[in-house]
Amino acid sequence: TNASMTIMAASASSSCACLLILALGSVVIDAFVPPPAARLQAKPPQSNPQQDTAGSLLGVSEKDTSVDSSTSPTTKGALNRERFLEELQLEAAQLDEHPNPHSATGTSSQQSSYWKFRGYDVFRQVALPEEPRTGGPNAPAVILVHGFGCSTVYWRETIQALTAQGYEVHALDLLGQGRSAKPTPEQWWPWHPVEYSLDLWAEQVDAYARENLDLGRPIVLIGNSVGSLVCLTAATGDFANGRRREDGAAGADAATFREDRCYLPYIRQHVVGIGEFNCGIGMNVRNILKDPKWNPVQRWLLTGVFNVLETMVFDNTALLAFVMDRLVTRDMLRKVLRDLYSCAPDPEAKIDEELVDSFYLPAKESASPLVLRQILTNDAGLTPMELHAKHGEFLDSLPIHAVWGDEDKVIPIQWQVPRFLQELSEREGNAVTMDVVHGGHILFDECPEVSNGSMLAWLDSLKVSSTCEPSQM
Repeated sequence: TNASMTIMAASASSSCACLLILALGSVVIDAFVPPPAARLQAKPPQSNPQQDTAGSLLGVSEKDTSVDSSTSPTTKGALNRERFLEELQLEAAQLDEHPNPHSATGTSSQQSSYWKFRGYDVFRQVALPEEPRTGGPNAPAVILVHGFGCSTVYWRETIQALTAQGYEVHALDLLGQGRSAKPTPEQWWPWHPVEYSLDLWAEQVDAYARENLDLGRPIVLIGNSVGSLVCLTAATGDFANGRRREDGAAGADAATFREDRCYLPYIRQHVVGIGEFNCGIGMNVRNILKDPKWNPVQRWLLTGVFNVLETMVFDNTALLAFVMDRLVTRDMLRKVLRDLYSCAPDPEAKIDEELVDSFYLPAKESASPLVLRQILTNDAGLTPMELHAKHGEFLDSLPIHAVWGDEDKVIPIQWQVPRFLQELSEREGNAVTMDVVHGGHILFDECPEVSNGSMLAWLDSLKVSSTCEPSQM
């Protein structure tokens, strides 16, 4: 039945959940998403989050706050850019002191480094083209946002394709994943404990763009799976509404947040397009329950199944830790990745040591189970359908291009999100386009020529004005 298939696929959409259920001999038989990433051991020393000022609320450091208060917007943009390039070289040198098989530091066009968000280390890769596109500072910069449990590593083909066409590319590891820090409930910034959510990750992306891109530079966001949903949340500025509510009890700091214009969502004012590779439905599988196709009985049964899974597996930190420590091996990951890359002409060539280790090494970090528990059990956030309904006027005028793999087993083409995007692309009155190509869930690395080619053709067609006019909130 549809309900039973949904239960199996929903469980498979969470890699660690899938691994747990496999280990317990349960009914889930397929694993389609790599295990959650944790922060790699090779990283520069963290600063103490408690020493950061209230200006770090959206990733703005004390140094950045002083720049904001003493310079004009134009000067601020220039200083940010100059500081960014200097820090990039310094932090790349730091990484060279701690070699890591995943990093691509030291090349002339691509650098890896760390950036601070709320006082925590965020791993980033920045790739600058040898021949930038015409338009100078008005040519859009591209920010890549990975999916659940992944990292910057699997964007390797996309980064190469984008830079070859003259685009400046920034790829981030979301907080709690990849090589970024993994703060837990026991390790939090004063007055502001870390709660993993789509809003948190969207705020991270927004803060990164504010601090590291030229002021007023047009921005294109491209995401995969949950990363596409993060892009939608960041582009609409929806995360800021939640942040104002969340800070309502923070006294003077809340007033500062409401009154200081630097805390207004930045990307919404400068975004000129969103690219989505197989967009997800939520931070976790709970949002499947929002699909209107379920009748009351089916929804009741599915809710019960999810409640049982959450109680026995997802909310069981000890069990999650056992699985991550004992059951996650390189051989197991290769098997999972073969399913994910089954459409590749030569899957074994794609599943190299760099890709395998980008999942294996982080999975062994002690904080990984605590972060994973939050991701699997916290609020799943708004679905793409809800965001389009809430911000319809804005999103209807914003170019959005979806690329979907016809063999995606994590989010099959027949499911609600791809159906919704296909309907939007066929409806007049919006700027949504969609291509269905041969590939699976990670199609841009699995079958890069056709999937990245589709995204590049759309990107090259964007009409970017000489000045990027801020959108109205």
